[in-house]
Amino acid sequence: MLGNSSRNSHHGADLAATHTSLVFIVFLYLFSFVQSARTDIIWSGDLDPDDPTTWTSNTHGYVGYTSAGSIKVDEDSDLQSFYGYIGMNDSATGTVTITGSGSTWSNTASLIIGGAGNGTLEISDGGYVNTGSEMYQGNSSIGIGDGSSGKVMVSGNGSTWSNGGDLNVGGGGIGTLEVTNGAYVRSHISTIGFNSGSTGIATVSGTDSTWDNTQLKVGISGDGMLTITNGGIVDSGSGTIGSTGLVTVNGTGAIWKNNVYLRVATYGTLEVTNGGYARIEKDSYIYGNVIISGDGSYMTTIQDLFIGNSNHGTLTITDGGMFRSLKDSFVAKDVGSTGEITVSGVGSKLLADHFNIGSSGNGTLTITDGGTGEIGNLRIGSAEGSTGLVSVSDSGSTLVSDRLRIGYYGNGTLQINNGGAVVVPGLTYVAERTTSEGEIAFGLGGGTFSTRSLFFSPEQITGTGIVNANGLVGDIDLIFDADNGLTQAFCFNSEPDQSITLNLDMCNPDDVGCLGAGWKGQGTMIIKDGITVESNDGSIGFRPEAIGEVTVSGSNSAWINRALYVGRFGSGTLTIADGGSVSSLHDYHASSIGVNSGSTGHVTVNGLCSTWSISYDLYVGNQGSGMLNITNDGLVSVANTLTIDTNADGDSFINMSTGGMLALHGQAGGSIAEFLELVEGTDAIRYWDYSISDWANILGATQGQDYLLEYMSGGDLAGYTVLTVMAVPEPSILYGLLGLCLTVFLGKRRAQQRK
Repeated sequence: MLGNSSRNSHHGADLAATHTSLVFIVFLYLFSFVQSARTDIIWSGDLDPDDPTTWTSNTHGYVGYTSAGSIKVDEDSDLQSFYGYIGMNDSATGTVTITGSGSTWSNTASLIIGGAGNGTLEISDGGYVNTGSEMYQGNSSIGIGDGSSGKVMVSGNGSTWSNGGDLNVGGGGIGTLEVTNGAYVRSHISTIGFNSGSTGIATVSGTDSTWDNTQLKVGISGDGMLTITNGGIVDSGSGTIGSTGLVTVNGTGAIWKNNVYLRVATYGTLEVTNGGYARIEKDSYIYGNVIISGDGSYMTTIQDLFIGNSNHGTLTITDGGMFRSLKDSFVAKDVGSTGEITVSGVGSKLLADHFNIGSSGNGTLTITDGGTGEIGNLRIGSAEGSTGLVSVSDSGSTLVSDRLRIGYYGNGTLQINNGGAVVVPGLTYVAERTTSEGEIAFGLGGGTFSTRSLFFSPEQITGTGIVNANGLVGDIDLIFDADNGLTQAFCFNSEPDQSITLNLDMCNPDDVGCLGAGWKGQGTMIIKDGITVESNDGSIGFRPEAIGEVTVSGSNSAWINRALYVGRFGSGTLTIADGGSVSSLHDYHASSIGVNSGSTGHVTVNGLCSTWSISYDLYVGNQGSGMLNITNDGLVSVANTLTIDTNADGDSFINMSTGGMLALHGQAGGSIAEFLELVEGTDAIRYWDYSISDWANILGATQGQDYLLEYMSGGDLAGYTVLTVMAVPEPSILYGLLGLCLTVFLGKRRAQQRK
């Protein structure tokens, strides 16, 4: 019994042990199942280490090391690794899915999707993947090795891929990145198509889908393509489109924003289409191709724009697209470069503050098929040696420029064909400098050119067309008299195939331009028969080779301008005689005789009630040579400061005789020395000294005999001191003469100031 009991007891112990082992095995199985269920990390296939739940921030984790492997992280679960590799070797295929809010994969250092094999990463429904840490920058690559293929899909609101370092899409193989349906990706320097032979494709699609970069490069050595569409957003510190790069911003709400600069390299292409928007906060460099096409498509650059800076660049605006440049723009900036802009189609617009077409190279702007351009300051042929061409063709095609220079220092041509229209609310200069050449050329079908002020020579306008102007400074003979009023028409047909009608309208004082004579050749202007002509600034003898002559003569004949320049760069002569008057009424622009170095200016104010009234400063000899003659009871008044011979080279004077009067604002009636304290410069006022039969400095004259000083306490010259030289009348007669002379021209002055 004892033995049997012993055997039975032993057998029972064995059974108990066996039962215990089975229970333990079942427990381990159940524990493993429960642990797997708890973490919701599901894996299969080729992983190294083979259990991802054991991975830590120090683990080099491989999904698909030599064959196929996959991991799915779901339900608020966390996966960690130091380096993450998906599809490591050329025979491997790896797939990782991070899905659901709170589900994460944290890589301390780097993440490779498609090392040498095929790798796929999917982040969806609020999943989160992070690459990088405080110790490591955290770089990621999609398709890094030759022959590899990598794809990352980030989809859904809250789904995020955050890279502390750089991101390469197509490092050496084929890389694809898709950011859709409100997902978010962040990286430092991102490159699409990194190395030679690689292909990178990135798509950001859907409202609020966003990719943030410090720098974004597309097609640098490999082929790169970025598509932003359906409300997607790419925000880059700076953007570069390489020679094998293409960026497309397509559809309403699609945005590419560059917070620093944008460079489009030779053969690189940016397309903004169907309502897309591209914005560059600083400088833009277009050496390749930029196309803005479709209604609502819009691109704007906040700082300077360069098109074809050192090579060739094109900007095409078509089918309702719009481009806006808010600062200086240069087409063909460097010697040997070429740049082209085309604005084509109804609704297509080029908007700019300052544009140089042909800055140092060869630049063109073509506006056609109903396109429009609106440019503040436009220079065609900006620098010496440059060539600029602007062409406006077809009915409905319009160019509006506040100020237009056709040939600034270089060669410029404005072509108007088939009913095109150019409107310049401000100044138009045709070949402004001695080094420049300029032409307004009307081609087949002609067109119209309208400007407020035109500085030109007739041979500079060719073809058959219509020119409308509200002011002229040219090499023509202008007459405003009883037979030729303020509205005149001129026909220029002396050149081969030239038939130009120029309409001049000076009727509206609120819309008149500059007026004068002598642009680059000889020109004259006469105002007589009691005609009053009002203009903006007056210029006589503009370019260095110009000779301009203006005469204002006869009672009630008047020229009212803002500021007057007699001898601007060339030779200018102004004669005010027989009761004519000139008024220069600007409050802060000085009038000048002999304005720039090398210029000569002569003004004569002669005869009773002949007057020149200046409301601000007057320079007699600024940097050039200036002479002001006041004779036979003529009067010149200066409301602010008179300066004689600014550069003190001894070539500028005021000559006064036979009752000539000079009125300066201020009280200085005690002596000629006190009067000269109102004068800046050399004080070179001279009177005719009969004792020597020559001009002599007024300081040597005798007060009361050779001249009279009177401070005017009343009347229209109240607050002025009047110097009258030779043939001095009694004071009572002097007041009468002043009142008579000033009644006419000051009455017109007050009328002008009231407008």
